[in-house]
Amino acid sequence: SSLSANVNRFTEQITGYDKNGNILGLKRYGQTGTSTYGLFDNLTMTLSGNQLKSVDDVATFSAYNNGFEFRNGITSSQEYDYDKNGNLTQDLNKDISKIEYNLLNLPLKVTFKDGSTFNYIYGGNGVKLKTIHKIGGTTTTTEYCSNVIYENGIAKRLLTEVGYITLSDKKSHYYLQDHQGNNRVVINESGSVEEVNHYYPFGGLYTNSTNVQPYKYNGKELDTKKGLNWYDYGARMYDAAVGRWHAVDPLA
Repeated sequence: SSLSANVNRFTEQITGYDKNGNILGLKRYGQTGTSTYGLFDNLTMTLSGNQLKSVDDVATFSAYNNGFEFRNGITSSQEYDYDKNGNLTQDLNKDISKIEYNLLNLPLKVTFKDGSTFNYIYGGNGVKLKTIHKIGGTTTTTEYCSNVIYENGIAKRLLTEVGYITLSDKKSHYYLQDHQGNNRVVINESGSVEEVNHYYPFGGLYTNSTNVQPYKYNGKELDTKKGLNWYDYGARMYDAAVGRWHAVDPLA
């Protein structure tokens, strides 16, 4: 009976593809209240060729505790737009009015409707060196100096092959990963659990009670600021809510 009671509690279901293999429909089930579960994403996607134009969500429930889900920010026939290189330049569901790119087709600047901006600085090889998040009157600068992460000029973390060290207290933290390289559990030096992550197939997170570090699905950095929810794969960004990349594969 316990198995039947948990059917579809955490599920992603693709309801249709076009002839090019693009997703046309997606249903996502999960926690909708303290002890209730159900459908909180019921997406219909409209495309032009291989480019996403709009997403309509007719689900009536929302993810519990402001958890991961598709946010239906607007209803329009043109919610997404692209440049001539196939890079995503607009996402009105996230209130993103403009995304600018460099010559490597990496995002340089994300501008939101309310004037907030995210800036990205790279080395000549395309490796990310710095991000500058300006949200309202608050600016947060993150610098990536080899395996040391600085925030607003202060060294915060030293990344290791098995986790990271918090430099404020010199404590080690370790990742427990699954076969896909997803960081499932973070433990401290004494073995106590600090973070637990469960993932939908496309990389979305189940509702979490703890969140101590940003490296999640496939071990990639997840930027959740201002509801961005982009995974940084280095060569391009990925949106788990719709299961789509923001740029053409540079090796294609």
